[in-house]
Amino acid sequence: MAVGFLISEGKLSLDENVYDIFEKRNGLLQKILRPNLTVEHLLTMKSGVQFNEMGVVSGNDWVDSFLNAPVKGTPGEAFEYNSMNTYLLSAIIQERTGMKMVDYLRPRLFEPLGIRKVFWESCPAGITKGGWGLFLCPEDAAKLGVMYVNGGKFEGKQIVPAEWVAASTSVHATPPEKMGKYGYGYQVWMEERPGSFAFNGMLGQNVLGYPDTGVVIVTNAGSNELFQTCEMLDIVRKYFGAEFGAELKSGEAESPMAYQKLVQTCCDLEGAKETPGRILRGGWKRRTPGPRNSGTPRQIDMAQLLHGKEYKMEDTHVGMFPLTLQVFHNNFSDGIRRIGFFYEKGRFFVELTEGEKTQRIEIGLTGSKVVEWVENEESYLLGTTGQFAENEDGELVLKLEFAFLEEAARRRVKIIFQRDFERIRLEWNETPGKDLIIEGLESLVTDVAIAPLLPSRFRERSLDMIHLLMAQTIEPMVEAHRVRPGEETETEEAAAEAESAAAVENAENAEETV
Repeated sequence: MAVGFLISEGKLSLDENVYDIFEKRNGLLQKILRPNLTVEHLLTMKSGVQFNEMGVVSGNDWVDSFLNAPVKGTPGEAFEYNSMNTYLLSAIIQERTGMKMVDYLRPRLFEPLGIRKVFWESCPAGITKGGWGLFLCPEDAAKLGVMYVNGGKFEGKQIVPAEWVAASTSVHATPPEKMGKYGYGYQVWMEERPGSFAFNGMLGQNVLGYPDTGVVIVTNAGSNELFQTCEMLDIVRKYFGAEFGAELKSGEAESPMAYQKLVQTCCDLEGAKETPGRILRGGWKRRTPGPRNSGTPRQIDMAQLLHGKEYKMEDTHVGMFPLTLQVFHNNFSDGIRRIGFFYEKGRFFVELTEGEKTQRIEIGLTGSKVVEWVENEESYLLGTTGQFAENEDGELVLKLEFAFLEEAARRRVKIIFQRDFERIRLEWNETPGKDLIIEGLESLVTDVAIAPLLPSRFRERSLDMIHLLMAQTIEPMVEAHRVRPGEETETEEAAAEAESAAAVENAENAEETV
């Protein structure tokens, strides 16, 4: 949409060469050998540029990395989905306007639609990421769909030029069938029903529009699926496909009962359903206005049993933040080095120390709790649940689940208590998990442009290595041993003293040598 605004303002055209837009960044070799890569090629995912999402962890200047990357084939020939194409479109907006794309869009898009709560992440260079990192409320995402369904109008006012809406929702590229069967426009996917479209985000974030019926559907999910070919959208298509009709059939009247059922379903899904307190034997006067404690007796007993027990990790490479989020947000964990358990005033807590920061998380033993987790000064809302059980060896097991409520990701850990609580083993997992990441890495290893660059021995064993490494990275097992109050501090002080003494000795030896 930002590109559409910029074109309507006469500040950009579809056939402009991307390398010309960033002329100041081009070296001599680029000026001689660069292909004809246009804005339209970026919009249609036909750039062929080989700097993709996996490359963002390797440096801070993503624009230079994109412009200096090799190009597979001829731009405009083949569809190859790459979020860095969208990122470069955002960089073009900033290059031409001097404004970050999110700021450029505020007066033109967000404010006219009444969208006040919007956050869009930036890259290390301060450019709006474009291809990901946008946070919106579902109601506000629906406004974007309603506007597009109405040809760019919202509440009678033209927001996005009608010509751009028509162009962006027309087929300009044919993706592989495993990604989508209905075509691709300008950063917009086509859907099964003629004229319908989808703003398709990863892991189940979608806005689907059906202009002929006026229907808009918004989904928020946390699936393992990236593109249109997925189970969730197949369910949507089953009910809103080519045969769906939103209008009343001849002679059919509106159903008040059906409408009330819809309202009640919406309330239930939003958690607004109210239930009266339990009435105990003896009548209303002895009713209990809610749960008397935070869990069943056994769950409480186990939580109390763990109170005050703390453990030091024997490997600190595992963090609370899911691996996928670390990459997407460029926010990397220092790794958990200590974990503790506390039961205070009827509330159960898990205490985690990452790097030098210690945080307490309340765990819901029945239902869930909503808490805040801070990762390198960035805060995230967590929904937490916990359950005690016993495994086949008679060992106590605590299963914890952390849902990142503003993200499409979950972190799970199974903690097994061993040797009379002197040791624990933590078995970690996350969603989206290794299957999704392996799929992306496999595509790199088997890519016709990259595979020839890899040693033959690596190509032969690379997929097996990927599976093994991902299992160890995304589903790691970590051992920890119990520490008593002050024990770890004394050990660390001793280690620091030993290190200091060694440094002094090395300095004295150096002086003697001189």
